[in-house]
This record gives sequence, structure tokens and C-alpha cells, in this order.
Amino acid sequence: MFEEQAFGKVKEVASGLGIDVKTHYRTTDAVSQEIAKTANRGKYDLLVVGSSRPLMGTDETGGKARYFFDKVKCDVGLVIDRGFTRLQKVLVILENAGDQYLTDFTAGLDGQSRIEVMCLLPPSVSIHQQENREQPVQEMPGAIQNFDEYDLIVSSLECYKEQRQCQAAWIDSKASVLLISQYEKR
Repeated sequence: MFEEQAFGKVKEVASGLGIDVKTHYRTTDAVSQEIAKTANRGKYDLLVVGSSRPLMGTDETGGKARYFFDKVKCDVGLVIDRGFTRLQKVLVILENAGDQYLTDFTAGLDGQSRIEVMCLLPPSVSIHQQENREQPVQEMPGAIQNFDEYDLIVSSLECYKEQRQCQAAWIDSKASVLLISQYEKR
């Protein structure tokens, strides 16, 4: 009963996307440690966890999430859920050539989703910083103006952290975010 409550939605969404998901239900006082131990013993390719809402500050990648990045010996996906209900329009953000694995990752999504790829030209300019500039910032042709129209934005953890510091517009959009941290790069 508890297992179905805990994983029901995950299994439903995964099934709809044609993704085979293995779930494990255990009772423990050390949840994060048990998850990491299970992931490391099972030799999985990817562990997907949800971000917890920070009590102080705004860093969704710290706290319990940081534990998984530090302890798990496989790629880790961190979901920042902002009301995710469907997977129709996905944006993949690449900051450098090292992020190319993200396009391979999203290529495995079902054929029903529209996937767009955006390459960032450093340094990213915050829409919040534009208000303080004397000269208006020139818009690049084809630049994305509305990140809220996406259901999911996929990025590397490293890119997300750098973009958060720059106050990039997509960080605070309404789209849910999937951050992938490759084990071999940590």
C-alpha cells in the first residue's frame, strides 16, 4: 500500500513515456544513505531524485541533493518540479561541448516530444541586469524569449549553477528542470 502511494505517479509517468523504471521500497531512518547504497550496489546508469525545497536560500542543488552528487557512483538526475504534468516541449541547454551527452540523453525520449537545443554564448546576460544598463542589450535572432512555454528544461548541474549566479532568465521560469550530473565528471 505505501509502496504504491510512494511510486504510483512515477510508474504512471514512466509507463506513459515508455521508460522501464525499477523502484525499491524500504523503511529506514537514513533515507539518503539507503538510496545511495542501493544505487551503488545495483550498478545503475542513472539515479533520478527530486529536489527538496530549501528552507533557507534558493539553492535546490544543495542539502540532500548534494549528498547524492557526492556519494552515488552513477549519473544523477535532479528534478526541480514546478508543476510537471506532461512532456511535450523540452529545451536542452548546452553550455559547452562537454554537455553534448545531454542531447544523447534526450534522444531516448518518446517521439511525441518536441525537443529543442539551445547553446549558450558566455557570459549569459540576466534579464534582471538589463534594467541597470544604459545601452539596451541586443536580442540575437532566434533567441528564446519565453522559457515558460517549455514543460521541461534539461541542463547539466554545472551549467545550472553558473547560470544561477548570472541570474539567467530560464533559471526562474515556470518550466520544470532536470539537472544531470555525470559521475565521471564529478
